[in-house]
Amino acid sequence: MFHLFGTIGGSQSESLSRARLARAFSKGSNVAVNKPVGDNARKGAVKKRSQVKTTLGGASAWTKRNTKSGEFMAVKKPAKKMTAAKKFKGVRREKAGAR
Repeated sequence: MFHLFGTIGGSQSESLSRARLARAFSKGSNVAVNKPVGDNARKGAVKKRSQVKTTLGGASAWTKRNTKSGEFMAVKKPAKKMTAAKKFKGVRREKAGAR
């Protein structure tokens, strides 16, 4: 059977934590909720990286590079049956004439 704080039954430590939660909610106090760890959600831009739109075999591609050394790091190729690749998420774009 499912209930507000999980399944009924289980270990003693689970029931103790459920009791603490129940007390906290009944008093009307706020319960601290931590962010999910490892959910692949980055806040803000990727540091020290930029991306440039290039052509690769007649199709447009995005090339990621290190802004300090200028070294090219990765290329996003277009998927099959597509003419353009998707951009790198969170990486700033360089202006066309800024190279």
